[in-house]
Amino acid sequence: ILLIVIMCFSGRVLTSIYGNSYQDANIILNILTFRGLVVVIFPALMSSLLMVATKKEIFLITTLGMSVSVFLEYLLLQYFDAYGLALGSVIGYWFEYICAYLLLKNKYSLNTILSFRKKKIVGTML
Repeated sequence: ILLIVIMCFSGRVLTSIYGNSYQDANIILNILTFRGLVVVIFPALMSSLLMVATKKEIFLITTLGMSVSVFLEYLLLQYFDAYGLALGSVIGYWFEYICAYLLLKNKYSLNTILSFRKKKIVGTML
């Protein structure tokens, strides 16, 4: 709920605190707030990963996410300025979480929202 409130009213808050000169920062704040949805969608993934995965797996996933993030930030920064930088950061962050889920869900049987729904749907169909 807090993420939605921030996304809806960030422009007013930024304008009231910093004046009209920071009005463009509203879009950047909205993009970076969208990054926080990953934490809501995959709440137990990273804590589960830290408990059961090896250091090599954690390093691989973190390195993949960081590499994608840096590459996209560099690429998008050239075309979209600060908006591209924020967007590249968000996509890299989401990529890291999705990679962690896809690479480790079968090995460790991670119980996240996505795997729970899949099992429930399959169990209902049988």
